[in-house]
Amino acid sequence: DSTVHSHSLAITNIVSSNLVVDGVFGFTRTDMLARPHTDDCWGEDFGIPNTCQPPYGRSTAFPAMNASSWSISGGGEPRAYRDPQWGGNLNAGWTKSGHNVKFGGELKRLHQNHYETQSPQFTFTGGRTALGPSGSPNNFNAFADFLLGEANSRRSEIMIPMIGIEQEGLDYRPATLRTWQFGTFIRDQFELTRNMTVSVGVRWEYYPLSQRRDRGLEVFDFDARQLLICGQAGIPRTCGVTVEKNLFTPRLGWAYRPTESMVVRVGYSRNPQNDTSGREQMPPFNAYPATIIYTETAANTYTAIGTLAQGFPMVPILDLTVGRLNPVNAGLTTYPLNAEFVRGKIS
Repeated sequence: DSTVHSHSLAITNIVSSNLVVDGVFGFTRTDMLARPHTDDCWGEDFGIPNTCQPPYGRSTAFPAMNASSWSISGGGEPRAYRDPQWGGNLNAGWTKSGHNVKFGGELKRLHQNHYETQSPQFTFTGGRTALGPSGSPNNFNAFADFLLGEANSRRSEIMIPMIGIEQEGLDYRPATLRTWQFGTFIRDQFELTRNMTVSVGVRWEYYPLSQRRDRGLEVFDFDARQLLICGQAGIPRTCGVTVEKNLFTPRLGWAYRPTESMVVRVGYSRNPQNDTSGREQMPPFNAYPATIIYTETAANTYTAIGTLAQGFPMVPILDLTVGRLNPVNAGLTTYPLNAEFVRGKIS
């Protein structure tokens, strides 16, 4: 299910014969929910323990069962998004002695609140029913392993709750991002001659470092080989990561009318890329530590890591308040300590 709410308010005021003020404010919220149409934990109903990873797991679909290259059953990717956005701008237009001057500013506030995991998964390789240690397992062996309920690997995952913020049920969306965007500009358009018009302007933009709802982002300390949870255990909320404050962008335009039926236009502008500084630190770009994916694999192809009756191990819930984590076999996309977030420029 997906729902979009969008509202806006615009106003224009003619202050005088040569001064007009206008503004607009808008709000948009996107809600998306993808999950089974029941709260029953199907894996638990079939006697597979810890399928839904209490107390926070919402992967209630039947676990994925993969027999070599055969996908037997189950699987799913539950999603719950609530992403509100606020934005507004205020501008003024002033004309005087052939000059048309416009100036103003805008701001945006962007929220992301996500829950997204995958259903737990068993993988059967066929090694348990292969003909001896030198045998070559095939799909039929893998299916036989499934019938025995002996898996070569199993995977489960959870999302870590926010610090000091309680959420339950459909409101449990612990992967969050909070972003501000600011901009202001001034532009003067005037005629050099009756056939030639020039437009000169400059815009300044500022993008503070994104934050979580309950803390800062995560930054990797390469010296200590630790992942820092910014804003916790005495660590600064930005972990020393800085952003550009000199994003001045020129806007130039030139128009020439050689004849009554022809106009030649030339323009140039240089703009920073509108990337959110925490975009790649949201699932699925980056899982850890918002999402913990726990995978166990047997020592070799011919042994089992566990059975369906044993189910899945409980995925540990990390304590983010300690401020420093030692990631082991975890994939990370993050900033180094005291880095500078530099945006690309588009001309």
